[in-house]
Amino acid sequence: MAALKARLTEMVDQLFLQSKLAEAINYALNRWDGLALFLRDGRVEVASNTVERSMRPIAMGRRNSLFRGSEGVLRTGRIWRRS
Repeated sequence: MAALKARLTEMVDQLFLQSKLAEAINYALNRWDGLALFLRDGRVEVASNTVERSMRPIAMGRRNSLFRGSEGVLRTGRIWRRS
C-alpha cells in the first residue's frame, strides 16, 4: 500500500490538476487514512451505508420542516394537493 500511495502521489504531480484522473487520485489520497484503517482492522466497514440509512429520517425531518408554516400547508394541512 505504501508503494501504491507513492505511485499515486508521483502520478498526480505530473497530471493537469483539473483532469478527471487527477481528481480521482486526489480523492483517493484525501481518504487514504480511512482506506488504511480498513485494511488494518477488518472490523471497520468500507461503506458508510449503515450510518447514512440511520441519518436519513433526521435529514428528511429537517427537509420537511422547511414547509411547516407555509401558506399552502396552513390552508390544507398538507404540502401537495391533487388537482
